[in-house]
Amino acid sequence: MNKINIEIRHKNKYFKLSKKILILNIKKILEILDLNNCELNVYIVSDNFIQKLNVEYRNKNKPTDVLSFSINEKNPETGKILLGELLLAIDTIINQAQEYNITPSEEFFRMITHGILHLIGMTHENANKKRKMTLKTNEILRCLNF
Repeated sequence: MNKINIEIRHKNKYFKLSKKILILNIKKILEILDLNNCELNVYIVSDNFIQKLNVEYRNKNKPTDVLSFSINEKNPETGKILLGELLLAIDTIINQAQEYNITPSEEFFRMITHGILHLIGMTHENANKKRKMTLKTNEILRCLNF
């Protein structure tokens, strides 16, 4: 059984998040990827917070939608593999949803999926890898009914 820890540090008045739905969908994503007996920490943060981390870790002085920090170590307290941490900037995600003309929920779960794929080693550093990552993301989103 997978364990998902969610901490909402920033809320957006236009998009309400249900922790129950978040956890169910994240567990489904992990199942689709055949990731079992693992943990994932998810933080919903502000644009200002993620921008500071984006400067520190990626040398980019702007907000981003998601940051992934891979840990991939056994948690001695639970015996589960801690995949890592995802930080999602909810305001940026909502703005992107409007830009792409999709629902905030779809963009939110697209970014969660994108972040998890990074945690398991997928990248988009060249056209071929980007295509594979996009196909996998879309496949997962279809399973989530988006």
